[in-house]
Amino acid sequence: MKKILIIGQIPPPIHGQSLSTERLLAGHYTKMQLHFVEANYSKRVEEVGKFRLSKIIQLFPVIFKSLELRFLKGVRNLYYMPACSGRLPFYRDVFILISLRPFFKATLFHFRSAGIDEVYNTLFWFEKVLFNLAYRRPVLAIQLSELNPEDGKFIKAKSVEVVPNGILDVHKSYTVKRNLSESPMQILYIGSIQESKGVLDLLHSGKILLEKRERFIIHLVGGFRSDEFKLKLTKFIQKNGLTEVVKIHGKLSGDSKWEMFSKCHLLVFPTYYENESFGNVIIEAMQFELPVIATDWRAASSIVQSKSTGFIVPIKSPDLIAKKIQILMCDKNLRLKMGSNGRKAFLKNYSIEAFWRNMENVLSKASV
Repeated sequence: MKKILIIGQIPPPIHGQSLSTERLLAGHYTKMQLHFVEANYSKRVEEVGKFRLSKIIQLFPVIFKSLELRFLKGVRNLYYMPACSGRLPFYRDVFILISLRPFFKATLFHFRSAGIDEVYNTLFWFEKVLFNLAYRRPVLAIQLSELNPEDGKFIKAKSVEVVPNGILDVHKSYTVKRNLSESPMQILYIGSIQESKGVLDLLHSGKILLEKRERFIIHLVGGFRSDEFKLKLTKFIQKNGLTEVVKIHGKLSGDSKWEMFSKCHLLVFPTYYENESFGNVIIEAMQFELPVIATDWRAASSIVQSKSTGFIVPIKSPDLIAKKIQILMCDKNLRLKMGSNGRKAFLKNYSIEAFWRNMENVLSKASV
């Protein structure tokens, strides 16, 4: 059985990388044995990517525990999720990987975020030397979609595999509360509330729909990335008369989050976020039989099958988002069909069981 060291974050805080690590560790495997070293540098999402002296101090126990597992437990494979944004996460990765990679027989990277070449292009010459020492030539690079940037190829990984995310199926635990016949249409957005996630594009589409006298409610679920954008969004809502049709719920998790899926009619995911790699919220919506309107941006285009499970539109196109919302408003049967197709696609490709099976296959194959 292959022994693999997992260095990563688990909740809290709740974000894509911590949830992915938690899901991976929850699997039951026959070909590999996972050993975990927790590397939680932040307790709240707002602290992610920000400097604190305690984060530097926490690096040393991570190194020591990893080396203990290497030499006392015989763990020879190192699994790591590289950061693809910001200098502070870059230096954290450099410290950990340069310290540990020489002692492990195989390094296995899992790109939960995407665009490591963009990080490289911002570095000074001496930082590029550190980059090469930390990241180049791993045995394996896992990407979430074939449409994502070719991070594995860029760092010259020996093998590159595509493994989409998978999540627990909680749909049956919640009673669907959406009324399929009556308006207003309940439109859902879940994610970080920031400009590059396309939130203003969604509100622009709301303005268009309001001018056409359509009845709808836009539900924004998530935390604001900055106070500046919160002010900008608030002013846009007030200026364009959207106060009564936009509901800002803040961060929701657990029952509150799933209840929101159960009462809404569709999900809009208008992202063009520079480090977007998958968008778990899409498959969460699919398990709740919601049609999805998403932008043609990285993995979203491979998850949403246009005209089957939803619609794909170009980035920064609020007029087209409004048009697709109108189509779904007017055609209940189409909403039901797309929702049903999405549910089937979720069960086939994005269940937690499929994720565990695929991860075990690629990790055990690449490990020594």
